[in-house]
Amino acid sequence: MLLGMTLMMTLGDRAVQAQSSQAIETPTETMPNSDQPSPSPSVTPANETPAKETKPRRSRRFIGVGGSIGMSGEDTGLSEGGFAMMTRTDLSDRLSIRGTTVFGNTRTDNAIALTVNFPIPSGSGEARLIPFAGGGVLISSESFFNDVIVRGLVTGGIDVPLSRRFIITTAVNVGFTDTTNIGVRLGVMYGF
Repeated sequence: MLLGMTLMMTLGDRAVQAQSSQAIETPTETMPNSDQPSPSPSVTPANETPAKETKPRRSRRFIGVGGSIGMSGEDTGLSEGGFAMMTRTDLSDRLSIRGTTVFGNTRTDNAIALTVNFPIPSGSGEARLIPFAGGGVLISSESFFNDVIVRGLVTGGIDVPLSRRFIITTAVNVGFTDTTNIGVRLGVMYGF
């Protein structure tokens, strides 16, 4: 009797093991009456790499409009103030070429500067403020490039990104002609 019970328990354990191994294998098999085909495994060719997620491309060029207020100096677009057109071309996260054209009453000033950017990131890693400073040249002329004056320029300011495409920008431009000409500009720029 004891031998019979041991034999039944041994056979019962093997039956349980056989059933559990069948239960593990059944999800990968297709049931004969099933309407859906079994999923085929995806195979990546050896010479191809899986596609990586890419972030949206950050804008590298900006163009915008605004105004300039003359603070000191005389007979230049910077000192007179007026309508301003602005550009920014990013060479890297830290370097940009910035251009400003100020249409004054009697003269038009073109300021071109190489600036160093100091991005201040937010919690998400995106820049929330971008202070900058740099120097370049100031080209001041009367209409149709009469009486052209080329002098040095120092600039500094802050860009405030509103979105991936739009930024608010403000800067102080200091041009060194016969007198020191200072203009403060403010504008909105669009990135592409």
